[in-house]
Amino acid sequence: MTATRSGRYAKSIRPPKPVEGDRLPGVNARHGTTSGFSRHQEMGEEPCESCRAAKAYYDWEWLQAPDKVRRNRLFAKAQARATTELRRAHPEEYAEAYQRHRAALLAEAMAEDAAEDEDA
Repeated sequence: MTATRSGRYAKSIRPPKPVEGDRLPGVNARHGTTSGFSRHQEMGEEPCESCRAAKAYYDWEWLQAPDKVRRNRLFAKAQARATTELRRAHPEEYAEAYQRHRAALLAEAMAEDAAEDEDA
């Protein structure tokens, strides 16, 4: 039985979950995974059947997410791209801001740990 779709959000039949296989030569990726699928493409190869199955399963799961989740994923991707762009354009300022925020979050976490220790 094959999956059919009739519209953007039509439900489909879940593809079988793939089983990881052997490592691809010279890289840290396994056959039967989405990273294996990407590696095949990066090396200019046609992805093997197990890697194609893994990608199909991943895509199917991604499409089953509610609209709000998908929208949030897109916003997160846009934010990551903007951060990368700014980091490359202004590396010194990015490093400064990163260290400042890291120190503030570390101090915050240490204060929370100290408060928990006092309560115990």
